[in-house]
Amino acid sequence: MLYLYSIFGDIKNPLGTTFGDAKGYASVQGGLGLLITNLIKLTTIGAGIWFLVNLLVAGTMYIGANGEAEKITIAWAKIWQSLIGLLIIVSALTLTAIISKVFFGDYSTILNPVIYGPGNIGGTAP
Repeated sequence: MLYLYSIFGDIKNPLGTTFGDAKGYASVQGGLGLLITNLIKLTTIGAGIWFLVNLLVAGTMYIGANGEAEKITIAWAKIWQSLIGLLIIVSALTLTAIISKVFFGDYSTILNPVIYGPGNIGGTAP
């Protein structure tokens, strides 16, 4: 055990010792807003990784087609589907930012929401 301690050193809890020091997750203002923001980011990253994997698989199918027209057609269809998926991801985020700017005056209002509650004094954002 001492050997591992010499390798890693003293490890501190990044969230603090109590739930109240959890960098905004424990507050009324930050809890739900941070959860929504993190879910949006996770979904976007997952969709981007899915696009990349599908594009690589389709490219491998295209390279391995050996000139067979049917396999090339299937590979191109998968490439186009991947590119359309990426276009949908980018369009959704762009449209959300535009709607946020039109209605709230800031591009990130919908993507990074602030929930106002009893913890706010005077109605100011955290």
